[in-house]
Amino acid sequence: MGKASAPRILLATAWRSYDHVLGLVKYANQAGWHLDLTTYISGELPNSWKGEGIVTLLGERKELTEFIRAMLPSIPTVSMSVNHHGLNIPSVDVDNEQVGKIAAVHFIERDFKNYAFYAHNDWLVSQLRGNSFQKSIEEIGCSCQMMIWSQKKGHNKNTWTNRAKWLKQELSKLPKPLAIFAVDDMHAVELIEACLQLHYKIPEDIAILGVGNSEIFSSSTIIPLSSINIDSHQLGFEAARLLDSLMQQTEPLLQPILFKPLDIKVRRSTDTIATEHPCLVRTIRFMLDNYHTAIGTDEIVEASNMSQTSLYELFKDEFSQSPVRFLANIRLKKAKQLLRESDLKIATISNRCGFGNTVNLFRTFQRTDGISPKQYRQRQFK
Repeated sequence: MGKASAPRILLATAWRSYDHVLGLVKYANQAGWHLDLTTYISGELPNSWKGEGIVTLLGERKELTEFIRAMLPSIPTVSMSVNHHGLNIPSVDVDNEQVGKIAAVHFIERDFKNYAFYAHNDWLVSQLRGNSFQKSIEEIGCSCQMMIWSQKKGHNKNTWTNRAKWLKQELSKLPKPLAIFAVDDMHAVELIEACLQLHYKIPEDIAILGVGNSEIFSSSTIIPLSSINIDSHQLGFEAARLLDSLMQQTEPLLQPILFKPLDIKVRRSTDTIATEHPCLVRTIRFMLDNYHTAIGTDEIVEASNMSQTSLYELFKDEFSQSPVRFLANIRLKKAKQLLRESDLKIATISNRCGFGNTVNLFRTFQRTDGISPKQYRQRQFK
């Protein structure tokens, strides 16, 4: 196919998602498309556009929604989100309900009792993620505060200044320690900024989890952001593949194509075990900051500023285990994370997680999981 007859595809988005676009570009190159990025770059909608297909991400720009509506049904269009804003178009997205469940499990494993969900709006993605998170929290007998700005802002304009003021008011009223699931990484960064202004400790007072694993957001703040990892490249690629099939005049799908979230990239913003006791907060923080070194009972007791007997009784009452076993479990979780997310040698992982040698790591896995570290890694990729 020559360049003159190459299918012309418009990328029309209300917000920029670099990772989605990379997947779209990859497919466009393979298919021999001309990908029109004018709107993506400038934000301006073309007055008169002619082409064979559109890929979109709809948002608060009503003029974009109306532009797409005017193109339907003559121009095949695919959304990279289930947020359709009333348009009957096929979509590719992550399984947003599964995202909410994963977020809940992540916080429940860290012994939180107080939970909240934060989103700017109540669009479908927010509903799916937030309601799934809330349901999972309620199933363990806890409640979840739904912090939906669009439902609370009244006549206030939707600006960062107004949202920040409201956020700080809401955060001040909620019990601590608090676990907050944000609908995406951008929302999570807003929460971090509000917490810093209120002088809350992250994650000891408030733990924050985002979605998207965007490098820009996860690394931009002084508190690295934990985030649910989504294969946005694949989503963009599959949206383009779906558009290609529509352009070949296949029947449009009635149900969205959904992909499972990959995993959680655990960073400082949720790296804690929730407790209200100040001495336990201090001791657990010491363990989390030093688990990779050769610390033991003496160092833990010294960090706690308590007697060994009192500290052991406190851990037994709060967690039904000794401080030493608690530290071993921290090391085990860190080792499992590295086994899942890296190709490091098991001996290297053992050293990085404070086990000292592979024998100690092996024995811990046998005691807790009944398998070896190698078998655990293999199971993650089946």
